[in-house]
Amino acid sequence: MGRLRAYGSVFCLLALLGVCLYALRVYSVGRVDANPDAERRARVSSAFGVIDDEFQSLQREMVQLAQRIAEDPVVRRSLEVQPGDGVDGVDAGADLVAAFRDLRLSPLQSVELYTPTPRLLAWNGFSMPLDDAPQSASFLETFQTGVAIDAGRRTALVLWWPVRDGPRVFGVVRVMRILQSNTPVQNEYLSNYNIGRQWSWASGLPVDLVPGATPRDTDGEPWRELRGIDGTVVGTARVVLPSDADLIEAARSGFDSALVFVIALALVLVLVLLHERLKQVRHDSIRRAASHWLLFAGGLWLARVVLLQLRFPERLQRGKSPLAPLFDPTHFASDFFGGMMRTSGDLIVTAIVVAITAASLYRLVAGHPHVDAALDRWRRGSLVAVAVAGFLAIYLGIILLALGGRSLVLDSTLDYFARSGLVPDVLVLAVFSAALIIVASAVVASAAASLIAFRAIAAL
Repeated sequence: MGRLRAYGSVFCLLALLGVCLYALRVYSVGRVDANPDAERRARVSSAFGVIDDEFQSLQREMVQLAQRIAEDPVVRRSLEVQPGDGVDGVDAGADLVAAFRDLRLSPLQSVELYTPTPRLLAWNGFSMPLDDAPQSASFLETFQTGVAIDAGRRTALVLWWPVRDGPRVFGVVRVMRILQSNTPVQNEYLSNYNIGRQWSWASGLPVDLVPGATPRDTDGEPWRELRGIDGTVVGTARVVLPSDADLIEAARSGFDSALVFVIALALVLVLVLLHERLKQVRHDSIRRAASHWLLFAGGLWLARVVLLQLRFPERLQRGKSPLAPLFDPTHFASDFFGGMMRTSGDLIVTAIVVAITAASLYRLVAGHPHVDAALDRWRRGSLVAVAVAGFLAIYLGIILLALGGRSLVLDSTLDYFARSGLVPDVLVLAVFSAALIIVASAVVASAAASLIAFRAIAAL
């Protein structure tokens, strides 16, 4: 009784939380609907603040990398002693190559070392054409920023950092960071990259990045210059203005996700309560135990259908969320079994529900002490019906497994047999794991069905 009262208290708290969230949702949507222009200005200002922070953070990383390389004793020695200066030059060149080889860089980063001429001495990462910095009158006097463009295929932010000892300049470090990249072929390993998409996800508004000088035409959209640490204009960030409907949807979506999460918690609480009740009556009459199992199993699958309609947990895994690829229909999408397998993530959730159903069924059939006694009191026709129903359930399970396996193959873009390492790709591994859980659950459920069927036959 005390546990039931505790469950009731938690359920009331969840209900109260849901009511409060709904009231806040109504207030927030009404406020945006009453004055969309003010909300639009606030969203755009916030977006530009996020863009500025992201861009400054990117430049700080580049500065730290350039300073670390410029202060490296190996780099300084290699610039003072050139490879043509006998044995010392050869040793210095070998040490420089080793130092650059050991740099740990992102695929979006590249580092080059030049003499004051400038002549390239060492590099690590991709290569890009020289920008305009070496032609400027202030080259090597201080650090400089710019933009390098590789025939429209790639665009990179560039930082030139002189290597100096007081007034004397030994060379210069060139650090580059990809801003945009267009690949001729896109697949699992190659794809286009645009830092504007990253800023769009962070700011919540679509962002277009235009490298270079300020564009003359911005289509009436708000824009802001992006300046390097030396004040050079290296590009323009343009924010696409959200419509009134977009603003209202944004105000609504956050509260909707929170409400769905509260509903999911309430459903889990109800299922836990039903399972507790099932455990309490598992040694009662078989009819009473079976009715409670049907109530628990029905509630479990009803909760699965409700969460499927509410797109939970899919709606909580968007953008760069860690589990977002699991709910991406470009990898796997199927309408089999009412959409229970519409994405890889939904397949995993369904597999867990199937496993719980099968395990509880087997525990009911194999662990109940009064099954044989109850069957002995049944009429011959009822026993035959039970036996036939058990074997039909096994047959139906085999059919569903075959159709599900067919859907896994035909409705997927994943290469299940490709191997690029010791273990399969994460998405492939997730699908394999879910399929294995479903097959194991089918075996357990078939064992329960066959056990009750053979017990009915033995009671004839």
